[in-house]
Amino acid sequence: MTEPVGKKDYSKVAIVLGDCLKLRQAPFAISFTDSVPAGISEFAGRVPAGCRFWEDAAWSVNANQTLILSEATQQVENQNPPAMGRPACAVVAPVMNTGRAALSSGCCCARAYLDNLTDDMAVFAVSGAKLELYAARIEALAKANAVLATFHQIRRRDIAAGQTPTIKDSLAALQAAN
Repeated sequence: MTEPVGKKDYSKVAIVLGDCLKLRQAPFAISFTDSVPAGISEFAGRVPAGCRFWEDAAWSVNANQTLILSEATQQVENQNPPAMGRPACAVVAPVMNTGRAALSSGCCCARAYLDNLTDDMAVFAVSGAKLELYAARIEALAKANAVLATFHQIRRRDIAAGQTPTIKDSLAALQAAN
């Protein structure tokens, strides 16, 4: 999310994103301003790299979440998000410059400095201007994916048991399960 602090209250959007994506920690925002906003304390220490500031929020995106975020990007922006490598912090610039989402697989530097950015995680950035659109799409896609996952689990179970269900049979089994 990249929007100046104080413009909007993103607490409701953060709850939707956290619930739908099953985030282990709330999403965070990056803001570029000329001065430190009221209520935000200035950092006084030293860090080895700028990405170190992501440490508190690095529990955000895994492969399943990336699926939903990529689908949301296709629906909101009519394109796939660009997938970037190193440096991980470079994911911020295209979002700021184009207003379009971007995905970073993370770099070795960020993984060295961030304890929470494990090998099974990535970084996904969305423009604050489109965040509410993304939240609505993510909510709908998360619900759809939950239904589809249940459908396919039922179908897999039935086929593994030696049955030969049609799609109609599997849909009926899904409806009975709900």
